[in-house]
Amino acid sequence: MRLDDAQLTEVQELKQRLQLEFELLMAYQSKIKMQMEAQHHRERKQLEERVSLRRALLEQKVEMVKALNERQVKEIEEFDEETISLGMNAMEVLEASTMAQNYDDDVSLRGSMISLTPSNSSSSFTSTSYRD
Repeated sequence: MRLDDAQLTEVQELKQRLQLEFELLMAYQSKIKMQMEAQHHRERKQLEERVSLRRALLEQKVEMVKALNERQVKEIEEFDEETISLGMNAMEVLEASTMAQNYDDDVSLRGSMISLTPSNSSSSFTSTSYRD
């Protein structure tokens, strides 16, 4: 089977058109790929910046907590030294504050128990006492 000249020309034109469409498709895919890579790069950079910022904030918080802990230790040591210089023992101060707390709790408990005990004050005011 032999193709005539018109068919050969048509085949040639179709091949050229197919090649052109293939090149256009490759260019489009390349463009989309570059856009996606650029978007990926932007998003990655944004995430890295957010992580870096969070890390810096956490490091600041850690440093602040460490400084506060060191300050607390120093203040406790100073308090202990001051109580010793005043002739008090830290354990005695602790016991005294515990005893004061227990006393306050006992007073509070007694007060609440007093309010829970039934009162006979209503029986002292009888109807006969109002008749004068």
